[in-house]
Amino acid sequence: MRDILNGQIKTFKESSFKSREFNSWLKESSLWMSVYSCLRVKGVEMDKRQLVDVLSGGIVEDLPIDVYNFVINYKELYKDMQACVSMQMSLDEKLIKRFSDILFGEDEYRKSNPIIYKWGYIAPHFNEMGSMLTEALRHNLHVEDAVDRAVDAHNAIAAIYPFGENSPVIALAALYYVLMNEGIPLPAITADFEEYNRIMRSDFEEHTNEFELMIERSLINRLDSVISLGREADGLDS
Repeated sequence: MRDILNGQIKTFKESSFKSREFNSWLKESSLWMSVYSCLRVKGVEMDKRQLVDVLSGGIVEDLPIDVYNFVINYKELYKDMQACVSMQMSLDEKLIKRFSDILFGEDEYRKSNPIIYKWGYIAPHFNEMGSMLTEALRHNLHVEDAVDRAVDAHNAIAAIYPFGENSPVIALAALYYVLMNEGIPLPAITADFEEYNRIMRSDFEEHTNEFELMIERSLINRLDSVISLGREADGLDS
């Protein structure tokens, strides 16, 4: 499966699609898919039409204010990520805290030692988190393959669990940032809240690499669609 994915990434990067409408759609769809995935990891199921309406500046009736605020904050985070990518900023501890501050208004690490029952996992002691995260992200910079580096960033942040219950969303945002930095279209993950937590538990307990496999499948599906639509937009579809 990884050979197929690497081939698609190569094809996408070599295609250099010219259509302005397509490239505009590509950026917008990456925003939609990434925020939708983060909502699902949070345990929030939101209708896709509602999501598009909020991202377009609309007011959606009966939408909880905390969900509305999260979507608006994520839109701001996405813009900030794009700016950081343009400045060629690598993923580091400072950037991770910045993500948390924009999304949740909080950039402080947790001050407790929780047992993450849904993962069957005990998080590292809070006194050790800063040095662990710094070292993990330093190591991440040297992972050569882009997809491996994105998954590694997610897994490291999830394992250290620096922001308590907000950590899975920050971990997923980090994965998306690495992909953005590599010019790879952002995919929607297929897992909802329960499935994501089942996957994480399986990875922690049995080292199954299910999360990595899910990301590979999601990227393959995303790139297949993007390449097809790009060729159609440029009039290259055979």
